[in-house]
Amino acid sequence: MKPYEKYKNSGIEWLGEIPEHWRPIKLKFNSTTKFSSVDRHEFEDELSVSICHYPDAYNNQKINKSSKLSKGTCNAKEFENYSLAKGQVIITKDSESANDIGIPTFIEEDIPNSVCGYHLAIIESDSNKLISNFLFRFIQSSQVKAYFETNSNGVTRFGLGKSTIECLTVPHPPIHEQTQIAKYLDHQTSIIDELIAQKEQLITLLKQKRQTVINEAVTKGLNPNAKMKDSGIEWLGQVPENWKLVKFKYIAKIRNGKDQKPVEIEEGGYPVLGTGGEFGRASEYLYDKPSVLLGRKGTIDKPQYVEEPFWTVDTLFYTEIRENCIPLFVFYLCQQIPFQLLQESSAVPSMTQDNLNNVFLCKPSLEEQNEICSYLQKKTNDFDILIEKSTKQIENLKEYRQSLISEAVTGKIDLRDWQPNE
Repeated sequence: MKPYEKYKNSGIEWLGEIPEHWRPIKLKFNSTTKFSSVDRHEFEDELSVSICHYPDAYNNQKINKSSKLSKGTCNAKEFENYSLAKGQVIITKDSESANDIGIPTFIEEDIPNSVCGYHLAIIESDSNKLISNFLFRFIQSSQVKAYFETNSNGVTRFGLGKSTIECLTVPHPPIHEQTQIAKYLDHQTSIIDELIAQKEQLITLLKQKRQTVINEAVTKGLNPNAKMKDSGIEWLGQVPENWKLVKFKYIAKIRNGKDQKPVEIEEGGYPVLGTGGEFGRASEYLYDKPSVLLGRKGTIDKPQYVEEPFWTVDTLFYTEIRENCIPLFVFYLCQQIPFQLLQESSAVPSMTQDNLNNVFLCKPSLEEQNEICSYLQKKTNDFDILIEKSTKQIENLKEYRQSLISEAVTGKIDLRDWQPNE
């Protein structure tokens, strides 16, 4: 795409130059901004409505009648002020991270009996001067994201004041150009989004296949001609005849993690591990041999494998592997445990040592354990390379998408003659 012939200084440092015939105008002159007061509390004497909450706005670029919104209540005044209507741009205005504020979603159509929720701002533009879809795309730009991050308030929680939003300078091309730019971006981003969706689906399939390969290896072995026997356990099915079936407690001893605060340091030392991985450093370690880590509370279905000294917090079990088992093989074994059948009934998923200790697992000979580990290391590495490649492609597509939006809405490319390919 070619640039415009002439540019001028917008007078706004973060916006830079814009096409000569565009006008930089503060948002407050061509739109209204409202902060919703509809929270998650429900009252019997209020109206029953669907509510666009923070996660709905954050995770969806566009919202329409088919969007799944939460149920809640609001009073009559809130219903009048914050109902969802076609052309509104809703942005996140508060967050624990400055990166997460100012994220927009576009309301594609009137959504009956639905309102905007708390921690969100509704922006409604004057369509004769600023079309809403162009405004939505402009707020998606890297320039606006940087503006909101720079002008947010807070230390542990960040927020946008109404004046910060209203004083956002928006470049105003003529209406027909705004329409053209919005159409171009709708067309191009839909193509990119489809490519991203295909890559994400591929990653899902690769992860499923990876897990299937692990499950097959640790429950059926590598010899397709091996004699099989019924394990008597529904989720294990047939297993090699010469393999033992033993409870987990005979494979590894489960140990509890501990509070990391007494040993926490800023850097150096040993990794502090939780169910989400490393999140700190410790001056001491709890264990210094290869171990499989299992979630006690929170994320309980994602075993971790470590070979270096470590410290685990109290939401994460660590294991002392018995002498007749190879630690890496135990890690592969643990990946096919049906954790959903073992978790305790709780608002937060949790696991007990008793439940884990009494799980039956396959135990082949040490020689076969070694063979399976070598086989799975190669196979899982092959899958991981493909997954990493697809993940990188997604990152590149998202970066390209972002640059395309930013260039179009700030006039770096001239789209007046653009037409979609038939």
